[in-house]
Amino acid sequence: MGQEPHGCEGPEREEDCRVAGLHHEARPWEVAVIATVVQLLDRASKLTGLRTTGTERELALQALQDAYSRAVMDAECSLATVSYTFVAASDDYSLTTMLAEQPTRLYQLSLVNSGVTTPLQQVSYQELLEMRDGVDANGSPTYYATIGFERVAFYPNPDVGDVLRTWYMDPVPTLVESAVGIGAGEEITPSKLPANFHWAILLPAMVLEMLDKEQRLAESGMWNERYERGIARLQEHIGQMGGQANRAWKAF
Repeated sequence: MGQEPHGCEGPEREEDCRVAGLHHEARPWEVAVIATVVQLLDRASKLTGLRTTGTERELALQALQDAYSRAVMDAECSLATVSYTFVAASDDYSLTTMLAEQPTRLYQLSLVNSGVTTPLQQVSYQELLEMRDGVDANGSPTYYATIGFERVAFYPNPDVGDVLRTWYMDPVPTLVESAVGIGAGEEITPSKLPANFHWAILLPAMVLEMLDKEQRLAESGMWNERYERGIARLQEHIGQMGGQANRAWKAF
């Protein structure tokens, strides 16, 4: 990690710094203290007393990956957008085909017509079927419904040439320990979270995952509080930047 920052103020923030292994003078959520996978694994091992070698290392790495996915989803700090032009009429459509990847969460679907973007209203699939009432009306859609995690249907059915713009959470990259031989979709530092929140969010989230897997529930409460505190700080940070924390997203 290079030279560690020095100094934190306030009992809760001092504790966050102590847990992360930081000393005095700069707070980890205010300074870009990047955490690598190896650093997070080693620190979590010391805090939990659990070994992270051999098979245990693989389990710890999976716990970190789960913590990473959870943190990005809870903070809603990863946003992708793509436009899709309908080329053929269908009862429903593949999200993976429309977005070129499997989304983790949908935020908003909108129809783009003559430069005007109109949000679609989400309903249940049963409600959408009742709207169709046995007849598939065609025209610019007003409603949409998700079918599981892979497909989406619209009412009315889109016309060929209609343009749909989708805002969604893209998949988090796979965390690996070494940059040697690193592949597409892999990374050694968690890029979906701001660097100054790596320690304040990912460390407690990972420790929490590890303790839960060991059924050490009595210890989990403290780490969950630290995790929730870090998420709240990040959401406040996003809100101050005018980001998606200010928006009423719809997710499935």
